[in-house]
Amino acid sequence: MAHVPKKEIDMSSYKEGQTHQLANALEAAGYTKDDLTRLGQFPHHPLILGVLRGTHEIVGKDLLRFKETDFLRPVAMLTFPARTEPFNANEWYRNRKGLCVRSTLMDHFDLDIVETTLWPSLKRIYVAFELKEEANSAIIQAELLGQRLQRFLTLEDIATLIDAQWSGSIGILQTQTSNNYNFSYVKGKDAEEFVVTAYWHDNNDNRREWEVGDRRPRTSVPWGVGTRFICSGNVVFQP
Repeated sequence: MAHVPKKEIDMSSYKEGQTHQLANALEAAGYTKDDLTRLGQFPHHPLILGVLRGTHEIVGKDLLRFKETDFLRPVAMLTFPARTEPFNANEWYRNRKGLCVRSTLMDHFDLDIVETTLWPSLKRIYVAFELKEEANSAIIQAELLGQRLQRFLTLEDIATLIDAQWSGSIGILQTQTSNNYNFSYVKGKDAEEFVVTAYWHDNNDNRREWEVGDRRPRTSVPWGVGTRFICSGNVVFQP
């Protein structure tokens, strides 16, 4: 009796066009044939499905060194090389086209003598924490000290982060949620401590711009859940 090959059962319900679309997207992203083999052998496809459906989140390995605390959840990290060009705070905050700066912010600085470099020999690391619970300044400071992190940024830092997301793209600053508030602690004249806020406006009235403002540190009134706090990821406190 002649051998009749057993017919393979096609378990796929995907259309040919969908398969080609996926293949093109993977190729455009830089996947090699070996990568596709590894992807097929990957044992945790339900996790990938969770990312696509919004129930899971991808966190980079570098971000894992920042610990989740009772009030803060690390959600994003960004690294810039050491600055080689001077930063002109007066020019950026007063003349940056398309930037809305509250007039009271400038009262905290003498922009003619503000620092123009930040640790020029070091790469600059920034980390964003999302508030899990309402928290005031004292709580945030205590939880950052536990991770040996410095909470203060500079005007230069904040300008760098905004420039990286100038058109409101997704990044370390939140721009795509109903609560678009980002805030950082900054020191101004006479070592005065205050808060700088960065808010992305994308309204129906065609207002698409960053608004930068200032507030007093919140000691009695806490920041709300979901607000994003940005600080330096460079460890400054040694054990």
